[in-house]
Amino acid sequence: MSVLKDYLNVFELPVGFTNRPARMEDAEMVVKMYTTYAEDLGGVERHQVSDTLAEWSLPTTNLDQDTLLVFAPDGSLAGYSEFWDITEPYVRKNLWYRIHPDFKDLGIELYLIAWAEDKARLAVHRAPQGARVTLQGHSHAVDKRMQEVYASLGYVHIRTGLLMVIDLNQPPTAPQWPAGIRVQSMVKGKDERRIIRAVYDSFSDHWGFVPEPFEAYLERYLHFMNQNADLDPALWFMALDDNEVAGISLCYQESHNDPQMGWVATLGVCRPWRKRGLGLALLQHSFCELYHLGKRQVGLNVDADSLTGATRLYEKAGMRSDPAHAHLFYEKELRPGVELSLQHL
Repeated sequence: MSVLKDYLNVFELPVGFTNRPARMEDAEMVVKMYTTYAEDLGGVERHQVSDTLAEWSLPTTNLDQDTLLVFAPDGSLAGYSEFWDITEPYVRKNLWYRIHPDFKDLGIELYLIAWAEDKARLAVHRAPQGARVTLQGHSHAVDKRMQEVYASLGYVHIRTGLLMVIDLNQPPTAPQWPAGIRVQSMVKGKDERRIIRAVYDSFSDHWGFVPEPFEAYLERYLHFMNQNADLDPALWFMALDDNEVAGISLCYQESHNDPQMGWVATLGVCRPWRKRGLGLALLQHSFCELYHLGKRQVGLNVDADSLTGATRLYEKAGMRSDPAHAHLFYEKELRPGVELSLQHL
């Protein structure tokens, strides 16, 4: 008997429930279930079919192997799980699942996590010999049920992601740029590679970063850019020192969860330009530009214990955390070994 069958037998589906992999034509149905889940928790997230299709159409994604739908006896969608193991050197694997609230007390989430966990164990060999391998998942702070499920299966809370928000009731403070720095927006078809390079470099000092081949990172990033109809190049800002990208602020007119809120999706400063006020200047520039577009609230996500002090920077800029929209990240060790992800600076 296979490891997969052994493990899944511990968490069987209720009688009459069935499962199969997702297909591209299932995206609308799946997103509808995501919405019902979110509404049951007070509207903690918003999803679009286009986002799900972008994820499912990644060249490295195999829907037959990486996704699982669970159906109730009446044919309605009860739950969904996906497994990600697409990033070299394959030491951090990821699971993501959602349950329709009508079926949340039937143990289906245990089955979905068991499915992903077993796939992760079967893929441990992809990581370098001797490296520590983990499986990670996350929960909304308000989803106590999901947190209890993770804890019951031996997952440990390792990190908290915060939503930071600023109310722009008056024109924001204008940025003070460091000497020699100028800012300009992305030119589509010209600046993508160097912006993505700056994202990669600036986030290499973030907790949990695992180096991967840049070309693979670039290909994946470009895929999501090309699939994103909401991307406005005018709101993707580059701070330039001569012609080098010193930092970036990649913004959107709407956050995923609130169309009234402007969004700073990515803010980063490359190491040679840090501690000169560039991060604050980029943030203030973003506030000003979004304010001019009519936004009176702007948000972003941040690691609560950021190694680079990002949380303190955002507080200095006048932002506050919104505890109701925090995310808790969980981890289960699949194989002990040398930790390849960044833990300290």
